Amino acid sequence: MCMQFTSFEFAVFFPLVVVCFYIMPKKARPVWLLLASYYFYMGWNPKYAVLIFASTIITYICARVLECFERKQKLPRRMVLLAGLISNLAILVFFKYFYFLHETIAKCMDVFGVSLRESGLDIILPVGISFYTFQALGYMIDVYRGDVKAEKNFINYALFVSFFPQLVAGPIERSKNLLKQLNAISEKPSWNFEKVTSGLLLMLWGYFMKMVIADRAAILVDEVFGAYYMLEGVALLFGSVLFLVQLYCDFSSYSAIAIGAASILGIDMGLDEKEMRVLLVAILILILVDWLYEKKRVYFNTLIKGKGLIVQYLVSIALLVMILVFGIYGQGYDATQFIYFQF
Repeated sequence: MCMQFTSFEFAVFFPLVVVCFYIMPKKARPVWLLLASYYFYMGWNPKYAVLIFASTIITYICARVLECFERKQKLPRRMVLLAGLISNLAILVFFKYFYFLHETIAKCMDVFGVSLRESGLDIILPVGISFYTFQALGYMIDVYRGDVKAEKNFINYALFVSFFPQLVAGPIERSKNLLKQLNAISEKPSWNFEKVTSGLLLMLWGYFMKMVIADRAAILVDEVFGAYYMLEGVALLFGSVLFLVQLYCDFSSYSAIAIGAASILGIDMGLDEKEMRVLLVAILILILVDWLYEKKRVYFNTLIKGKGLIVQYLVSIALLVMILVFGIYGQGYDATQFIYFQF
């Protein structure tokens, strides 16, 4: 069962979660949402629930240990922070970039006449691993800086890392905002009509952007890029602009659904004005990278065609740097096609 926001399974799952959330005793709400969040995540791949639990355990322990040291004890605090960062990032890099790194190293070794055998590992990318990893690391860094106190209630912290509305597609929430609200859900009033209605409207808007705009635009974009060599001028420009619209609506729709679903449960997941500007700039950069990736065979093959070997390698290195900078967003093993050319 694949629990996407647009799936029938989610249409059954979410109302059931909401109804049970509001009728059960308030003290049981955090446990209920934690169970629901893990059930939601295990709908993608039950085995990978171990990864999110491991990330939760590591950052929870590191944050608690950080508070055991005084602020002036910089060396031990830095060592604890570094241990938490390395262990979590190692998991992320292995599962998300193993094939990319393996193929890149193999192709680099081919230049020197050394053949590297294919990997026998069968690694499936865990859904949402970037989102929950960086949310957990963000919390640990906040504790290190003294912005928040280390959370003592493990249930509430585990819910902070795995909260299902923003688990798969974000937005990544700061601990001082989300964790504080999750700690209070067992004391909040049972029903807030304004939050529930605004959340429903936001979810409906998100579904409209995804299913009516983004998915319909994707059909036309596929037609244009699938036959770009037969098209020119206005048609290619139209396809490129529509591709940007599709990407923007995909990003925005999932965020709208996530924020709306959280609002129905009484949780505010919002960005302040400064964070919103940063997010918009990041989205524009990612859209540009995706657009360049989609057009790679048209533009970059033309760029290096007929050039010397040195120019070809310089272009490839420049593209490699771009992929490494924005690689957290993409899937690394597809990026090797973007970097490597058949010289």
